[in-house]
Amino acid sequence: MIRSHPRDVRLLRRVVRTEPHEKKVRNRIATLAIVVVAVIAMVTMFRASVILALAFGPALFLAWYYYDADLYEKEPFWLLMVAFAGGMASGTVAGLIEPSVQAAIYRHVESQHIQMFWDCLITAGVVEEVCKSLAFMVLIYHAKDFNEPFDGIVYAVMIGLGFAAVENVGHLFFAYKQSGMEVTLYHGIGRGLTATPMHAFLGVIMGYFFGQSKFTHRDADRWPLVFLGLGLVIVPHGLYDFFVVASLKAGQMGLATMVLLTCYWFSREAMKRQLAKSPFATRHDARVLERD
Repeated sequence: MIRSHPRDVRLLRRVVRTEPHEKKVRNRIATLAIVVVAVIAMVTMFRASVILALAFGPALFLAWYYYDADLYEKEPFWLLMVAFAGGMASGTVAGLIEPSVQAAIYRHVESQHIQMFWDCLITAGVVEEVCKSLAFMVLIYHAKDFNEPFDGIVYAVMIGLGFAAVENVGHLFFAYKQSGMEVTLYHGIGRGLTATPMHAFLGVIMGYFFGQSKFTHRDADRWPLVFLGLGLVIVPHGLYDFFVVASLKAGQMGLATMVLLTCYWFSREAMKRQLAKSPFATRHDARVLERD
């Protein structure tokens, strides 16, 4: 029988005692490392998160508002998300097309003020609204859930707000890169109160005519109504952008505000008319009376 020396026994006990302690230390170091990495990531991503919140927050709030305004038959959530995503995709496509259009305008037009006017009308008005209308035609126009005129307003607004969210992201990250976070915050709040609602108002106007187009009884009127709706959003969109650019140089926003408020008024009237014509209104009223 081999006996252990007392010194060896004490050493073994010390090793056994230190192993759990070392394991605890390693776990604490690992936990601390994870916390440090998480803090660094949060600090790094904080500004990006603020910018994304400024970009998407107003668009999502308005999306909820217009969804709630559909009183009689709510649209399926998945199709609303498709419309919003389609708006984001159309915003990306427009962003890829616009630099070439701007370059062509500035290459062929000499006067600075005329350059600015055509840039706003064609680049912002034509390119952006055509991209949004194509998204509507491809994704929504023939959908079975587009079953009353007011639905055209809801889906067109979702597309417009998806477009606005992507546009906000581009503008705000550019502002942050050029001028820092403070200017970006002011810019984001300003766009949330003006540019994003403008896309929603234009969506209502476009959706009104697209709804009229789908449910008209005269086939000969379908495409004229589509082009009428497109034209009636291209012009105010271009004028609004032109007045904004001109106002930034002159320090006044009066004309741009007038265009914004005019579009708001027309959008309110369009919503009232389509709700009044909803085929689901009488069924909704009957259900309310039955509950009462």
